[in-house]
Amino acid sequence: MAEGDKSLGETLLELGWHQGVLFKVKGIKFTYNRLLDNGDFTIVSEELNENQSLILISQDCDITSSLPKETLVDALICELWEKNKL
Repeated sequence: MAEGDKSLGETLLELGWHQGVLFKVKGIKFTYNRLLDNGDFTIVSEELNENQSLILISQDCDITSSLPKETLVDALICELWEKNKL
């Protein structure tokens, strides 16, 4: 990278992608394990719905890291619940 060029991670931080930020990306899919009634698991892939957002959980130092092992950011799904949903 030439001097003065920013990494993708540095650009993301400048755009507000810090640990703990909430964001939505239309069409993004997430994958998770679902427990079946028989005790087995199945892998499910779904798109976010309109009540779901993602929270960035990667640390800022990992977002800007140039190490080959830090090529992804991690996020958790958050869902807006109506009052008394539980």
